[in-house]
Amino acid sequence: MAFDKPFLDLDKQLNLLESRNLIITNRDRAKQPTKYYLKYHNHVPPWILFKNISFGSAINIFRLLSTKHKREVANLLLPTDLITCKDKIELLINTLEAIRPFRNCAAHSLNFFGCRSVYNIPGNILYTIVPNGVLKREKGEITSRDKKSLKGIYGVLIMTAILLNDKLLVSSLIAECRGVFKPEVSGDDDSKHIVDLINELKQKYKEATQIPIDFIDRLEIIYKSIT
Repeated sequence: MAFDKPFLDLDKQLNLLESRNLIITNRDRAKQPTKYYLKYHNHVPPWILFKNISFGSAINIFRLLSTKHKREVANLLLPTDLITCKDKIELLINTLEAIRPFRNCAAHSLNFFGCRSVYNIPGNILYTIVPNGVLKREKGEITSRDKKSLKGIYGVLIMTAILLNDKLLVSSLIAECRGVFKPEVSGDDDSKHIVDLINELKQKYKEATQIPIDFIDRLEIIYKSIT
């Protein structure tokens, strides 16, 4: 595995060592197929061992790869000629770093509502590769509303759909989002005030996370573009 030069940067060395130690330590909690190799062979191939690395370690390793290998990964994950390889790498790094805090907030019951990425998903690069209607522009720039949305969970949802690039998986993502935000209907007058409260909370959730009102329709546009 090749890493960026010069590799005398102490921070990079420490990050690499930390990632390597996490991978080695995780062998003790290994799942298949790593567990099989540990039991029946005298080694574990790197491509097998990597199946057990954490999401955070995977991000760190990608950042530490040489430019050549970053290009290879970027072209595999974003097989498009609409943007340069440099833009693909920037988009991937910022996306992965944006996903990280949201994943941590969701996994550890932290402040998901207020979570915003400090790594801006580059809207103008993203606009070039998404179908019309997913992001909105005015005077050649992403609208201020959509810029704010990209800092939140909406940016993560867009990039998740793009990176999945699979109709079944994206349709499942859309179905789950639709199920969460589908307006509740009251069956009788006694439950109407409760249903109204639930629907109000769903609307406030969108406002707090700065998700566009029509975000499900926008995800549908991505779904229809997948071949």
